[in-house]
Amino acid sequence: RQVVAWALWDWAAQPFNSVVLTFVFASLYLVSDAFLPADIAALPASDPLKERALADLSSGYGLVTTLAGLLILVLAPVLGQSADRTGRKKRWLFIFTMLLALAQFALFFVRADPAFFWYGAFILAIGAVVSEIAGVNYNAMLVQVSTPRTIGKVSGLGWGLGYIGGIVALTLVVVVTQLDWFGMDTSDGLAYRLIAVGCGVWTIAFSLPLFFTVPEGPASAPGQKVNFFAAYVVLVKDVRALFRTHRATFWFLLASAVYRDGLGGVFAFGGILAAVAFGFSSNEVLIFAIAANVVAGISTIIAGTVDDRFGARNVIITALSLLILAAVVLLVLQ
Repeated sequence: RQVVAWALWDWAAQPFNSVVLTFVFASLYLVSDAFLPADIAALPASDPLKERALADLSSGYGLVTTLAGLLILVLAPVLGQSADRTGRKKRWLFIFTMLLALAQFALFFVRADPAFFWYGAFILAIGAVVSEIAGVNYNAMLVQVSTPRTIGKVSGLGWGLGYIGGIVALTLVVVVTQLDWFGMDTSDGLAYRLIAVGCGVWTIAFSLPLFFTVPEGPASAPGQKVNFFAAYVVLVKDVRALFRTHRATFWFLLASAVYRDGLGGVFAFGGILAAVAFGFSSNEVLIFAIAANVVAGISTIIAGTVDDRFGARNVIITALSLLILAAVVLLVLQ
């Protein structure tokens, strides 16, 4: 029960990543001609002026995404450290999960008007920050619901369920789109705004089992209090000590940070590249999204078992090699 409840949190949070951040709200709505001045939006798609205006929207969204990444860099390590020290990982996970839901609800007010572009971009950035910080606490709870022999399988289950949740959410988007939103007036971006609200409700509903089922973990340093700014001093000392005593772990964490930056770029701009650079239609982006999530969901569940059998390093090297190969193919076959 605890394993399933824990894994369902990834199912609960994934629609924000797959539907809101990557494939639907950001790529099909926020960086679309809905947020261009009317005279520019009316130009043909191949007009250089319109292409430049759409590129400016993507660049603006990229700037805000960068700021969100820097904020995650500053906050995540010390907040994770505090959660470990006080034994409040589940409490912090609950707080940031609810903030993630609120961010998705706030997207309802992003009307199809250039005046709302920056508001929408900043709300998405805030959502990305709270999602990542929630993920820090969620990942830290893995050891509470697994054993050293099953950690790969349980981790793969959670990651895989997340992608499957994304598939279900994307499929629901396709269904209501094909049904023409049951005859509702979806002007002013209402369809996309309702999708964001639906994802927020999804986040709350499917995250609740974890909070009712999985207990809070023990504190690593009960009674020890470190204020927010002093936590950075502790962090620097820990990193220095890690470099001296566990050099391999230090390099692993550094490589992981670079990898996550790259992965963040893929998640933030995968849908935008498909829609803006490669000219995918809305339906093609949704098909692409569902296909990507199907492949990723199945792969991660299988990879979790393979991890337990062949070791995490072998799985990582193989996956990274295939990822780099795919990127090179995309570059060459542009």
